[in-house]
Amino acid sequence: MTCIPLQTPDMTLLRLMSDTPGSVQSRAVGVDVTLNKAANSLEANLISPWKQAVLTGTYVLIFIARINIFN
Repeated sequence: MTCIPLQTPDMTLLRLMSDTPGSVQSRAVGVDVTLNKAANSLEANLISPWKQAVLTGTYVLIFIARINIFN
């Protein structure tokens, strides 16, 4: 299995891949996730011998602050 993270100030890329090199059958399975911080969007590419899919979307950051005051 291979895990390759790459990060810049505006983008994060994570790649997870697994394969059986030298096999007669293709067994490569993996996912590439790209997070675009400037556009608040993400894309995930799923790869397998059986199916392939691309998921895209946007996200909203929510900050929650909790203040505890003890008397």
